[in-house]
Amino acid sequence: MYINRVCYRVPDAISTMPLDQEGVSRKKKKSLQRSLTPHIDCCPTNLYESGKVYPRWRPIQCITVLTPNLDPSTGGFEAVAGFHREFSSYFKGTSAADTGRPPVCLGDFSPLRMQEDKAVIARYKHVPADAGSVILFDWRIPHANSYRHVGNIPREVVYTGFLPNVPMNRTYAVEQLRRYLARLLPADHWQKDTTDKAVDETFSKHEFTALGRKLMGLDPWPEHGPM
Repeated sequence: MYINRVCYRVPDAISTMPLDQEGVSRKKKKSLQRSLTPHIDCCPTNLYESGKVYPRWRPIQCITVLTPNLDPSTGGFEAVAGFHREFSSYFKGTSAADTGRPPVCLGDFSPLRMQEDKAVIARYKHVPADAGSVILFDWRIPHANSYRHVGNIPREVVYTGFLPNVPMNRTYAVEQLRRYLARLLPADHWQKDTTDKAVDETFSKHEFTALGRKLMGLDPWPEHGPM
């Protein structure tokens, strides 16, 4: 299991407030945040190829919910439940020859196409979840967070994933640990040209517990394994 990223989505009433920046008109609307476009977490035309130097296989995605998100249009998780059962047949029938435009693959992130995939996008439903909930879903499930956030509190979640113990993921984990110890950004960081970019050290170094050090791979487990 690993932590992918943290999401902190503020309400639209805050996100769309005029920015008070020198040289920028306060009347000009520029959103502080936006929704995450409908997408899947794999390339439908090449399921196991991310184009990364250190790829990982993450078939089960996970969201740990930190704040209540029970109502639609409050920045929460939306998905097309059960789509993994039709994933292969759907994308097999939407080749470039049929639509004129193949699915877009940006590593293991594939945004849905607003025209070609509009029938799938229309099936998106809000997934209500209270604080403390965990949402698990197949990487082939189309998902997003809601286009609008009309609520009055931020939406806070932690995106995680489960990495099966296979050679590809073991190599990935070793590289992630190497970069952590060298204080470099993770190998799969979203920003471009960050191959050897150092972490912005504006915070104190985290001290792991004995269990945390084992989970991070800093210390070995006993011979009988984790208890």
